[in-house]
Amino acid sequence: MEAYVRLVRVWAHEMSPLVSAARRAAGPAFAPPGARPAAVEARLWACARGELSERDLLAQVGELSAAWDVAAPTLAETPGHLAAAVERLRAQQRVASPAQAPAPRADTATTAPASPARAAQAELGQAAADLAELDDHWFARAQARVRRALVAAGARLELGDDIFWIPLEDAVTAAAAGAVNVDSARAQAGAARAAHRRASAWRMPASVGCGVPAASARWHGVGCGGVVRGRVRQVSELWRLWDGTSMLPAAMTPVVAVVPAVTPALAVALVGAAAIVSETGGLLDHGAAMARELGIPCVVGCTDAMSLPPHALVEVDGEAGVVRVLDES
Repeated sequence: MEAYVRLVRVWAHEMSPLVSAARRAAGPAFAPPGARPAAVEARLWACARGELSERDLLAQVGELSAAWDVAAPTLAETPGHLAAAVERLRAQQRVASPAQAPAPRADTATTAPASPARAAQAELGQAAADLAELDDHWFARAQARVRRALVAAGARLELGDDIFWIPLEDAVTAAAAGAVNVDSARAQAGAARAAHRRASAWRMPASVGCGVPAASARWHGVGCGGVVRGRVRQVSELWRLWDGTSMLPAAMTPVVAVVPAVTPALAVALVGAAAIVSETGGLLDHGAAMARELGIPCVVGCTDAMSLPPHALVEVDGEAGVVRVLDES
């Protein structure tokens, strides 16, 4: 935990402000396709192209979790998801037209000659974009260490995953003592889970106390890419949808992945989706960068996107930043 706190202090007070400044300076040159070799989706593509072995892929991204939560399993704990994502990309390569092929890597891309100032700006943007990915890997490594310690403590104390639902101070004290009142701890964990389920159903207002009504959120944000149609699938469904499905059947209805926020490891679930819609984020954040890398449209900063009707047929217009419901059945 002490190492975790030290890392977060460096990230929050030193590195994050530098990345933010580079983003502002680079502007549109920040994070073009192929500029983020550390990104999970870029490494998945490298594996699909045969440039990276599955063993090395697992070693590089295995400590990432789908959520910034020590209770969330790491990719190393669910390696089948990684292998299936790589297979979906390979299948996508086999059926893709030249226009749909993955973007070339930044080091092999050919572009028109640029002025020294513009070239320096692009180099700064690409370096900052990759650093913004690397910091997530470092953060995930710290989180994974805390998770491993809690998993081990849960096993010793016969609490299992309930260890994640009791106060951290209680977990640390019990682990140090080597004993805990199991019945009391399980009751405490059950109450915490129930509170979490209740809170998960809350829909918070877009603005509070400013006296100005929030703009209609049915459903728009900012986006990139073209226009596609598909069926809404929330991210919790995607893992089940892809289970045992390494190929993308031609007859499968295109999937529009709807998420509260995009984390790096979600690339594993989003591979194969026709579009990404996220409640949070901007055009320089993970969601939009991931969509560009995967070659699909996105609409990010789409407030209340999680209220899109389940399995509805929608049209995602990346250029306009709009999601339109075509059929709710």
